[in-house]
Amino acid sequence: QNKVLIIDGNPHAVYQINLSSPVDRLWSWEIVVDASSGFVHRSVSRAYFYGPDKDSRVANLKVFDPNPTLKLGGRYGKTNGFKDNDNQNNAFFEQALTSAQSEVDFHNGTYSLQNRYVQITDLQKPSNPNCSNSTGVFDFNRSDACFDSVNAFYFVTKSLQYLNETLGIKAAPLRYLGGVKVDPQGLDGDDNSYYDSDEDTLVYGTGGVDDAQDHDVILHELGHAIHQWITHGHMSRVEGLSEGIGDYWAASYSRSWMKPDHPAYSWVYSFDGHNEYWPGRMVNTAGTYPDAAQNEMHDSGSLWASTCMEIYEAIGRRKMDRIFWSGISMLNERSNQLDAANALMLAAQELYGDEPDTLRLIRQKFILRGYTVPEIRKWRSLRLRPEPCRAGGLCV
Repeated sequence: QNKVLIIDGNPHAVYQINLSSPVDRLWSWEIVVDASSGFVHRSVSRAYFYGPDKDSRVANLKVFDPNPTLKLGGRYGKTNGFKDNDNQNNAFFEQALTSAQSEVDFHNGTYSLQNRYVQITDLQKPSNPNCSNSTGVFDFNRSDACFDSVNAFYFVTKSLQYLNETLGIKAAPLRYLGGVKVDPQGLDGDDNSYYDSDEDTLVYGTGGVDDAQDHDVILHELGHAIHQWITHGHMSRVEGLSEGIGDYWAASYSRSWMKPDHPAYSWVYSFDGHNEYWPGRMVNTAGTYPDAAQNEMHDSGSLWASTCMEIYEAIGRRKMDRIFWSGISMLNERSNQLDAANALMLAAQELYGDEPDTLRLIRQKFILRGYTVPEIRKWRSLRLRPEPCRAGGLCV
């Protein structure tokens, strides 16, 4: 396939070559070669698969969807009962629970928190309880450690299902088969969470508000994983780009539940943060590129997330999410925020080239934030074939 790869802010025409064993298909490689020089920009194994579970059933769950801050509109510490109190449950948190359903693995009469997208796994201390059962009902409150497992399982599943099935952006772990491995209670109880790119795992801490109880934390870390997967192991931390990507993915979901007058409309970590434990972050920060991208990586990333949320407001969630990940997939480990802005413009041109108003809005938002992107008409000279791409691909 003929494509364009953004390298150091410049578009390069490349050939994407996909090779796989013709019979058993147990190996598969993607090779990206520069169309002019023949230089190999990328050579990675793509031997990962996803598909229907061999034996799955629909389970009934209790989750925070959305989290208590968004659902009930209260302010942490100021609304009666809205305080962590070392994971104690009360009437406020009971009111915040939502009944939901999700596919889970069913084997030998047992329902387990595993499916095509996620595997709840015990990777670090403290140990996770065994939450499997014979009823398919995962009805726990926040004082039970199984609630963290259920909540993390639900949101990782929901997010990856939306990404893969609704948006058509294929993303799955690179280092093993099956769903991403998630430990909802790790880091020895510290108030932190992370995506381990070496192990391809997600680990959530339990200090302060348990991180797995807030979908903002769950989705931020998942955003790092998706960034790694769709760039085939070439996630970039330059100018806090990956932090901004994670904040955008968390905010994209949260904002879909709120109206602009909600107090948490521009918050990230609206349950885990913005309290006595830590101040959280925002996706309406001021500043322009490049100056505001030269700070500590989380602060720099806030510029990228805030800019992308302005585009989200202008064109809508689903359209922006699709452009966002399609653009990010063209980047590598050296990409900065300007590269990302240009990649998103390329993706928008490819996906919505018949919507000039949409393209103008996107470009306007980037320009106002200091990102230099060419005039829209100039992108057309980069098109290497006339037919449109299929969902989830970029072949400009």
